[in-house]
Amino acid sequence: MKIPSRQQRRRGYALLVVIMQVMLMTALWGVAFRQLSSAIRLIQSQNNFTQSTDPGLKALTRGLILLETGSPPDGYTCIVAIPGQNTPFYIQVKYSLDPSAGGQGTGWKVEVDDVTSSTDPKNLPYPAMPYTFPPPS
Repeated sequence: MKIPSRQQRRRGYALLVVIMQVMLMTALWGVAFRQLSSAIRLIQSQNNFTQSTDPGLKALTRGLILLETGSPPDGYTCIVAIPGQNTPFYIQVKYSLDPSAGGQGTGWKVEVDDVTSSTDPKNLPYPAMPYTFPPPS
């Protein structure tokens, strides 16, 4: 009868140690991923809240989207009404050619200003924002 040597009795322990390390690393990765994903969700919700509550940002977004449809006349100003909780916000959007855009006449500066407190909704000082501008010639 053969007596088992010390090496033969310890077979399989290395595989068990490797499996335990893989399980431990997977568990640590899961904890780190969960914390990171919740932090990212929190930051995204804060950004969405800020963007959804700022009427000036909404008006600027509409103004830039409108600028993609064509070219307004230089110095064009219009009013856009952004719905609020109780009353709408009236935001003045002004377009002007940007001279720092290389002198090509293709760069635009878009400025927004909240004129809610100084604007009578029945007598707007500027026209309402159009749906499109004429295409560039």
